[in-house]
Amino acid sequence: MKFGLFVHKIKKMNLKTFVKISKVSNLSDARYCAGMGVDVLGFCLDPKSTDYVSPEVFKEITEWVAGIDFAGEFANMPADQIKIGLTDYDLQFLEVNQINQAEELQYLDIPIILKWTVNATNVDQLSNELSLASDIASMVVINLDESHLSAQVQQIVQESKDNIKLIKGYEIDSQITAHLDGWQGIEMEATKEERPGYKDYGQIMDILEVLEEY
Repeated sequence: MKFGLFVHKIKKMNLKTFVKISKVSNLSDARYCAGMGVDVLGFCLDPKSTDYVSPEVFKEITEWVAGIDFAGEFANMPADQIKIGLTDYDLQFLEVNQINQAEELQYLDIPIILKWTVNATNVDQLSNELSLASDIASMVVINLDESHLSAQVQQIVQESKDNIKLIKGYEIDSQITAHLDGWQGIEMEATKEERPGYKDYGQIMDILEVLEEY
């Protein structure tokens, strides 16, 4: 379903779980998600990425929304470059993909989100990764490259859930409320808009409506 920018008029809702939306790049997503009660909007701040959001565009988007936190998604950028980039954005979180980045950035005055993508080569490292992250990061977003590892990851999540906030970034569907055992929230990825103020919210709309509390 497609909507224009009237979405800023939506009364802010309450959701059944913590929700982060990653790779936000337009005002349509920002306004809609803020109105629906999303907790964190993530913006790609890696200049080498096609999803990069400049300081100017970030300001244009974020000055129109309130009551929501913003995360800078720096992926695998070196810590020294991230420190420089932080000066250009008003952020409540920074997100990185590697534990060594988090270790270098942990003494900055901003909470860290660690995003970890699990596959067959690193799944055995997940427990240790979460143990290390519990002293450094405020939460860990877990993505999954290979669906057959889902049960193994779920077991590790159950063992680690009391130590750190775990955000599920995979297998997000209309039955999500039945699959949150051990998880404290979810992450979904935003999409590009077809033209300014006009886009299809797709999965984001479907899932947020499932999570909406009345």
